[in-house]
This record gives sequence, C-alpha cells and structure tokens, in this order.
Amino acid sequence: AAQRAFSQSGVQIVLVQVDGVTVGQYQPPNTSYTSYATPAFTIATGGTHTIALVGAGGGGTDFTAFVDDVRLTVPGSAARTVLTSPANPSLAMSSSAPLASGHQRFAPGADRIYR
Repeated sequence: AAQRAFSQSGVQIVLVQVDGVTVGQYQPPNTSYTSYATPAFTIATGGTHTIALVGAGGGGTDFTAFVDDVRLTVPGSAARTVLTSPANPSLAMSSSAPLASGHQRFAPGADRIYR
C-alpha cells in the first residue's frame, strides 16, 4: 500500500476485515509501496465470507491510499478453496496455497475495494 502523492490533506488508514471484523490495520508511511501481512486468522464456519480492504481515513478531509498485489494464502492443506469475483463467478482451486489475482473494481463514493 502507498499514500497518494499529489494534493493530499491527510493520511489514509487501510483496514483488512473478515466478515466485518478488523484483522489488520495499516497506515502506509509515504508514497512508496510498502508490504503488509495480517496475522493468521481462522474462518471457523463454511459458506460465503467477505474479506474487505476498507479505507478508514486518518485525519484531514482528502486522503487516498493505493493497494496492489493482494494475496490470500491458505496454510496447510486445504481440500478446496473457492474464490469468486464479478468477472468469474466461480473458480475452484485445490492448491494448498491459492493465490487470488485479477483486477480490482473501484466504485465511485464507495468505502471498499471489491474483488
């Protein structure tokens, strides 16, 4: 993640949330991309879950952070992991360490980055 370089009157804080619960909070220090990783977390139930990157603001009235190269890694052996996006409604992976990749969709006025 990196802060926007031009005309920014505050800093952006990026929250990583799983089903609405914050599992990581990061404030990029400057305009250079910095790598971050959440601590390991467990999703205890089956079904559909949401992993969201949420802009939380950090003071000021105009702030933006850019996020790139988002990866989801499943530790150990996973029988089946399903990743979905609007462009690909169902992509099943059986790898023990799947990698989520693709394009991000930014909605005007939205406070979340959607996959």
